[in-house]
Amino acid sequence: MNDNNETNNVTVSANLSRGLSVNSEYRFLPYDAKAPVTESNLRTAKVMYKTPKDGSKRKDNVCLLVAPITTDQILDSVEELLPHIVAMCEQTQDSIAKDLHTSNDVTIPVDSLNMTAIVAKLTESATSGRMNKETITSWFDSNIADTMSVLFANKLGVSEEPTQEDSDKVDRFVTVYRNKYAGLASNTTIYQPQEAEKLLEAIQKCDVADYDLVASKLKEKLTRMSKPVDTIELLGL
Repeated sequence: MNDNNETNNVTVSANLSRGLSVNSEYRFLPYDAKAPVTESNLRTAKVMYKTPKDGSKRKDNVCLLVAPITTDQILDSVEELLPHIVAMCEQTQDSIAKDLHTSNDVTIPVDSLNMTAIVAKLTESATSGRMNKETITSWFDSNIADTMSVLFANKLGVSEEPTQEDSDKVDRFVTVYRNKYAGLASNTTIYQPQEAEKLLEAIQKCDVADYDLVASKLKEKLTRMSKPVDTIELLGL
C-alpha cells in the first residue's frame, strides 16, 4: 500500500475515478461529511473511527469509492452464498418456533414455519428498532447526506474548493433534512403535504436502493402525509 505522501501525489487521468490509483487499485480518500467524496455510479464505503476513551488521538475517517454490489453479482455467487442463506433461514425458523412456544404448546401450524413466515420474520427483524431517531439519523448519514450535500452545493453554485462559509451553508441545509427525517421516528409527527412531497423527492434524487427497508418505512409515512384523507368526503358529508 502507498504511504500518505505517495497516495496524495497519485496522478489521476480525466477518465479515471478519483477512487482508483493509476494502477487501478482502490485508494483511501479522506472522508468529511461537510465535503463528501462521491463519484457517479459508485458507492462510498466509509471507514469511521470513534474517539478513543483513553484520550488518544482518533484516527482520521477515510472512505473508498467502490462499485455497488448488484443483484447479478449475488446471483453469480449464489452457490457459494446458499449455505449461508440456508443457515440464516434455519436460525430464523428456530426464532419463530421460540416466539410461538409456550409451556402448554404441543403443536403449531406447519405454515407458521414455511418460507413465507421466514421472509416475514426477517423483514420484521430488519425494520424493528430502526425507526428511532438515532437509527434514522445513522441511515441518513450513510445513504443520503453525501449525495444531498453535492446536490445542494451544485444548486448553490459552490466551487470544488468550497470556503468554510460555503461548507457551513450546505451543512445547514443538510441538517434541516436530517432533522426532518429523524422527526418521523415519532408517530405524532405530521408534515404538511407539500413538505412531505419534498422529503419524498429528496429520497428519490439520492438514489436510495429500492430494497432499503428504512427508506421504505419513511416513504410509506411520507406518502400518507402527502395524500391526506379528506375526512368530510370519507364520512359522505
